[in-house]
Amino acid sequence: MTPNGVFTSEIKPHAIKVYADNFPNSPIHGDITQIPAEEIPDFDVLLAGFPCQAFSYAGKRQVYAISCNW
Repeated sequence: MTPNGVFTSEIKPHAIKVYADNFPNSPIHGDITQIPAEEIPDFDVLLAGFPCQAFSYAGKRQVYAISCNW
């Protein structure tokens, strides 16, 4: 079985560019909170990434100040 992406949602311009460069034939939808659920196609596996607060622009960006078991 060959994996096939059916839907991509992203809002960060840099991430959109990187994704588009690597998957030029895959449309990128915008803010997932603004997309009606019925517009998202059926899928078998859902992959999602949530920002690590230590690295995130929305977080405090104190990656080296926290203690983790990385």
